[in-house]
Amino acid sequence: MSESFIDIERERASLIDEKALRTASHATWLTACDARLKELAARTSLLIDGVDLARIDRAYALLRIRGDANKVIVSADGHGRDARQCALADAKRWLAENPARLKEQYIGVKNYASFGDQRSDCPYNLGPKHGDIVFSIGLTEEARKRDLTSGEIEDALYLLHVLPAIAKAERQVA
Repeated sequence: MSESFIDIERERASLIDEKALRTASHATWLTACDARLKELAARTSLLIDGVDLARIDRAYALLRIRGDANKVIVSADGHGRDARQCALADAKRWLAENPARLKEQYIGVKNYASFGDQRSDCPYNLGPKHGDIVFSIGLTEEARKRDLTSGEIEDALYLLHVLPAIAKAERQVA
């Protein structure tokens, strides 16, 4: 037992610090656990819909996709309505016709001020002068270092075709 004010205050401070550390650690674990549970629920939904998860996993090792292909930001005069779908279509075409093109730049859609979605393809690690990239499709750093096999291209194209199903599954568990 503590017998002095000094001992009591030291032990109290130590316990408060340990409690804060353990609380933060637990909160981090809970966040990671919740995210994983949502991911597993989405994967279950995709399996039920007949989506090949192994192909998707292989494709995600090759493609870096950021943002939502289905979201649309339209300007007051209607510009930007098809920017993301056009970017998605071009990514499919580039992969099928000349996948090396994606080694040099990613396909992007930016949003700037009130202009709506605008196409903005950029070299890797760079962005547009104005606005922010809100949707992009590119190769991972590892995939940019080599030529893709035909099987890898097939997997990447498969992923791009099932993106709407993936987005739907993720929305259902959100």
